[in-house]
Amino acid sequence: MSPDPLEVRSGRVILQRLIDIADAIDLRHIRARPASAAGGHAPRLTAGLPAVAIDLGTVALAGVGIEGRAMARIYDFGVVALALTCEVVHLEWDAVLAQVEPLAPETLPDPVVRAWDTITHRLLATTGLAFRDGEGLPLAEQHLIVEVDAFAASPEVSSLPTQLDLPRFLAGDPFPLSARTRQHLLRHCFSHHADDLVALGRLRSFVYRPGSTPGMAEVLEAAHARLLELRYYDALLDAELPRMYALVARSRRRFDLLAPRRMANLARRLYTLVAEVSELTGRLDASMQLAGSTHLARAYTAALELLQVEPLNQAVDRKLAIVRDTYAALYDEAAASRAGLLEVIIIALISLEILLALLR
Repeated sequence: MSPDPLEVRSGRVILQRLIDIADAIDLRHIRARPASAAGGHAPRLTAGLPAVAIDLGTVALAGVGIEGRAMARIYDFGVVALALTCEVVHLEWDAVLAQVEPLAPETLPDPVVRAWDTITHRLLATTGLAFRDGEGLPLAEQHLIVEVDAFAASPEVSSLPTQLDLPRFLAGDPFPLSARTRQHLLRHCFSHHADDLVALGRLRSFVYRPGSTPGMAEVLEAAHARLLELRYYDALLDAELPRMYALVARSRRRFDLLAPRRMANLARRLYTLVAEVSELTGRLDASMQLAGSTHLARAYTAALELLQVEPLNQAVDRKLAIVRDTYAALYDEAAASRAGLLEVIIIALISLEILLALLR
C-alpha cells in the first residue's frame, strides 16, 4: 500500500532567472531610487558581493492561475537576479507538482516567458538600467526551487526522497526513471540537521525547512551568477580570439610604421580583459570563503558541480592563458619594433648628414 500523500502546510515555489545585462552596475545610483531596499537579505556566503534588492510587486502568470511576488537583486558586476515567489498553503504534494509543471524551467512555457518580460520591463523602468548596446537577448540562467516550511504531518526526513519522488521532480520527467538514474539524481541530496533536507538539481531544487539554515535560495543564486559571468566571458573570449589573431597578423606586416603602436594598444586591450576576468572570479571565490555555515558552503560547492562551472572555468583559463602569452609577446615585439625603428631613423639621419656634408 502506498503511503498517504503528504500535505504541504506552508511553503513556496521560487522561480529564479539571472540575466547578464552590463559589464558593471553603479549600485549608488540604484540605492538612490525609492524602490530599492539596499542590501536586502544577504546570507553570509554572499555577503562579500555588494547587491541591492528591489521589490517589483505582484505578477500573475496568465492562463495558469498563479501569481507571485517579484523581487530583483542587482549585483555590481552586471548580473541581475530576478525571483518570482508563489506561496503554497495547505496543498497536497501532488497538487504542488501540478502547480510547478506549467512553470517548467526546462521548456520555459509562454506564461513564464511573459511573466519574465513583465518583471524585466518593471526592473528597467524602476532602475533606469539598460541592456548592453548592440547585443541581442542577454545571457540568462533559470532555476526553480520548492521550499517546504512544514508538512501537515511530520515525516521522517530519510523517507522524503521516496515519499515525494524527488528524483522525478528534479529531472522534470513525467516518465518512470531507472534505479541508476534515480540514484544519480539524488547524489546532491543531504541534510544538515536531523529535520531538514536539501536536494539539488541542475534546473530544480527542493528545500525542506529552509528556516533551519537561511539563505539556501541566495546561495543557489550566487552559484548561477558565477556560471552566468563565466559564460559571458567565455563567449567574449571566443569572439575576441579571432580578432586578436587578425590584429596580430596585421601588426606584423613588414614596413608598417604604425605596428609598434598598434601592438601596444592591442596588448593593453587584452590585459584589461584578463584583469576583468581575474578580478571577478577572485571576488566570487572570496565570497564563498566568507561563509559561516558549512551547510551553505556544501550546497554552494554542490551547485557549482551540478552546473559544471569548473570545466567552463578551465576553458576560460586556457583562453586567458593564450591572451596573456599573446600580450607578453606583443609587448616584447612592440619594444623590438620600436628599437628597430629607432635604428632606422638614426641611420637615416646619419646618412642625411653625410649627404649634406658631401653636397657642401
